[in-house]
Amino acid sequence: MCVMPFHDEDTRQKFYTPNTAKTDLEMRYLYSGKTPKHCSMMNRRATLLKAGLLLMLMTPLLYTSCKKDKCIDEVLGTYKGTESCPGINSNLTFIVTLGAEENSVVFNVQGSNISFKGTLNDDCSVINIPSQNIPGIGSVNGSFSLSGINMTGNLTYPLGTCSYSMTKQ
Repeated sequence: MCVMPFHDEDTRQKFYTPNTAKTDLEMRYLYSGKTPKHCSMMNRRATLLKAGLLLMLMTPLLYTSCKKDKCIDEVLGTYKGTESCPGINSNLTFIVTLGAEENSVVFNVQGSNISFKGTLNDDCSVINIPSQNIPGIGSVNGSFSLSGINMTGNLTYPLGTCSYSMTKQ
């Protein structure tokens, strides 16, 4: 049991009656004006336990939120490279911007009005392009793999599949 001392005579008289102190040791602490060592150790231990528990509970949340934001930021930017389609090879530039939904990006093809949406996986190593309609082209779907500054992938159009090899600028 932790008995805290009374530091002034008014408080001592107000709260202490002969029946409140159970032992001689407690009586000595009540009148000494000193906090028993075991009391301060108990308070420190309880405070450290609470702080440690809070830290353990919050760390995964902070790590997860920072990790996702960071990898999404690394994906955004301008990618230049080649497009290889049946019968057509050309140079191409994608500008990848943040999408409206969580973990989503938008690919804008530089020099055209063509854009399509993609979704990043949790570690930002793959962008999946779900089936979507691009005006003047038709249905498009596919995926891109990311490794450092390199992005490679395939898109399937109504007339065939095109492969892409891009480098972030």
